[in-house]
Amino acid sequence: MSAAVVCRKRGLSYFDEIASPSLPPPYCSSVSKRLRHHHVDAATASSQVPLPHDHPKNMSEWVDVFVSQMAGASTMDDAKARASRMLEVWEKSICSHASMEASAAVETLTREKQDRQKEYDGMTEELQQSKQLLAQYQEQVSSLELDLEKYGLSVQLRQATTPNNSIVPGRFYPDDGY
Repeated sequence: MSAAVVCRKRGLSYFDEIASPSLPPPYCSSVSKRLRHHHVDAATASSQVPLPHDHPKNMSEWVDVFVSQMAGASTMDDAKARASRMLEVWEKSICSHASMEASAAVETLTREKQDRQKEYDGMTEELQQSKQLLAQYQEQVSSLELDLEKYGLSVQLRQATTPNNSIVPGRFYPDDGY
């Protein structure tokens, strides 16, 4: 007895369809839809086929379980029911595994996004502090420029009010306050 159910419409087994690169990738509900196409009663399949409580971990374990189920079939209808149930369990296992991987990926991306956000917030705060320091420095420069201008004007005013003949180069006048 064959271990794969053959699709009457295309003449391919489900495994051929899944492995074929020219066909669209199978989605979690595609196997169930195909099984309904072949009129396999899933309720009958689930009540007649004993399955292991923990799912096989790798492909060789799945093959062993599938072959043992097919070997235990007494009629073609029994084989179809067993195959249907095995494919449903396999599909659920694949969807569960994909869901766990997607959840882990979402958690990782969320953590990375939070880390980037913290880094961005830190850089934004640093930028604001730098802007404040710049504003303070600009204010200090303006104040110093103003003081320098005032000093220059006061020097010019002293020179203008002091008679030219009283300023002797190289002499010190104690009353100037210097």
